[in-house]
Amino acid sequence: MGKKGLSVKVDKKDLRLLTSKLENFKDFNKKVDLRLRVSSQKTANEAASKTPANDSHLRLSIRANKQKKSVYDVIVGATYGAFIEWGTRHKFSKSSLKDMRDLGIPSSYAEQFKSTPLKRATNLTAKPYFFPAVRKNWKKTLKLLEKDIKNIVKKKG
Repeated sequence: MGKKGLSVKVDKKDLRLLTSKLENFKDFNKKVDLRLRVSSQKTANEAASKTPANDSHLRLSIRANKQKKSVYDVIVGATYGAFIEWGTRHKFSKSSLKDMRDLGIPSSYAEQFKSTPLKRATNLTAKPYFFPAVRKNWKKTLKLLEKDIKNIVKKKG
């Protein structure tokens, strides 16, 4: 090494090929935004279609919103939506806790619904409609994005 330092030689042809491959990623942000927009809307639609049949208020309260570029959320506007999803008291469903942990949502958030929303103690059976839709559509979105990346990498410069 000495005073000269480290010398690295890169073939100009290889450098041009790398630069060309990196250029293919320029439009990837647009693709991600589109995939997330479509996925959030599909999630909202699917969650709404899985709500209990006699509850149109809950169904109509589910919607997808764009927060900013490539940031979307799917919300349930009905305040009692979580009680339907997880159940209450003795019929609280712990199976949804894994879904939430996988999505980065703390278990303590859902566990607050073990209580009852009504003045009289109730045991509502869990009727999951939201997290199954989230899980299904998130997996699909990740597979599509992985495919998009592989196509970009395979693309000739």
